[in-house]
Amino acid sequence: YRLSMRALTEFIWTNLPTPFEVAVYGPPALCWAFAWLVLAGLLKRRAHWPTGYTRKVFHFGIFLTAAVLQAAAGTRAVCLFGAMTTLAILYAVLRGEGHLLYEAVAREKDAPHRTLYIAVPYAATLLGGVLSTIWFGPLAMTGFLVTGLGDAVGEPVGTRFGQHRYRVPSMRGVRCTRSLEG
Repeated sequence: YRLSMRALTEFIWTNLPTPFEVAVYGPPALCWAFAWLVLAGLLKRRAHWPTGYTRKVFHFGIFLTAAVLQAAAGTRAVCLFGAMTTLAILYAVLRGEGHLLYEAVAREKDAPHRTLYIAVPYAATLLGGVLSTIWFGPLAMTGFLVTGLGDAVGEPVGTRFGQHRYRVPSMRGVRCTRSLEG
């Protein structure tokens, strides 16, 4: 599939929320994204869950929400929710180390580049969501579910049951492994 500037521009203008939609639906979407971050942070801080798990709780909630919004309200709603989720992630990153929301998604093993390992995967996910929606329209919901839910269970399953580990390339030379089970 080719992506032309025309297709990208058309996608943006077609799915850009109106000022009314931003005013009415933006705050609840922002609160919902923050709620998932807070839940993940509380699971880490109070229940002592590993960051790999709390990060996936956030992924699960965001991807499931995107799929439900796609089915119920269409792509414009998903775009608005994506924008609000981006603001929530940006806030967490700006608050930095030690803050509940940052610690919910920043893995310790990614030090000293923890912020980079939040920003780059998030940007790649956002770009992948936009491109899959341009290319596949409402069928992108299937991708949201497969990617979001599969990713959400992969790390916890691999952490708990992973016996067959292998190395994967990573940014900045941080040692990264995965397991076949995950």
